Amino acid sequence: SDTDLSRLARRGSGSASRSIFGGFAEWEKGHDDLTSYAHGINSNGWEKDLSMIFVVINFQIYCAINM
Repeated sequence: SDTDLSRLARRGSGSASRSIFGGFAEWEKGHDDLTSYAHGINSNGWEKDLSMIFVVINFQIYCAINM
């Protein structure tokens, strides 16, 4: 299943666990292989209205998200 693939990929990194799904995904951080995995998020088109602005000030990153 995609969840099993996500658990396997997570052994490499949390980001890898999210890459299984494409699009948007959420990582359930958990504390072991059984509880740490990602799942896809159904966007229903809302991602078309998503915009982000990143500002780097003194090596700190600030992110403003508008949905």
